[in-house]
Amino acid sequence: MTTTPKRIAMIGPALDSLVQQSRPLDALYLFVPHVFRRDSSTYDLPSWLPSKRGVTVVRCEDWGPATHMLEVLQRERDPGTYILQVDDDQNYGPTLLESLLSAQGPFPGRAVGAATQHAHTHLGGVVLEGVHGVLFQRKFFDSSVFDFDSFSPSCRLHDDLWLSAHLAKRAVRRESLGNRFG
Repeated sequence: MTTTPKRIAMIGPALDSLVQQSRPLDALYLFVPHVFRRDSSTYDLPSWLPSKRGVTVVRCEDWGPATHMLEVLQRERDPGTYILQVDDDQNYGPTLLESLLSAQGPFPGRAVGAATQHAHTHLGGVVLEGVHGVLFQRKFFDSSVFDFDSFSPSCRLHDDLWLSAHLAKRAVRRESLGNRFG
């Protein structure tokens, strides 16, 4: 997860909803850029954040909205690692991770989103939306996900589109369950 300088003080409930999942997360990273690229503002970390149980705060560079995914991909290198993409301004139901993992069931190797509002046939599947929660595996991504020059400049500001397009390019199936799980 990443956040903005204006929202960082309000992310406690979102973090709590992730720490309280019925299937506990192995790690929960909060990527906080040193400087917010969009307006060059800086982050004031809330006093409670560094000691927040179950949360690892990582200071980093700002990649734009995809900061959360690009930073976790640099840290988590095992191809089998599952990565849960979420947004900082949502509270997630307690069974989100468990439900997304169960959905992998007999058909592993798919990126699965809880819900989506956008299905595009020209991408060969849905645009997965972190706002609802998306489960990826590390192996779905190669180094080209870091190459913004190969995509439209506007994609840099739309992480859901950027990541879904990357998966489409790599022929990774993308599916939505149509349920926000709380």
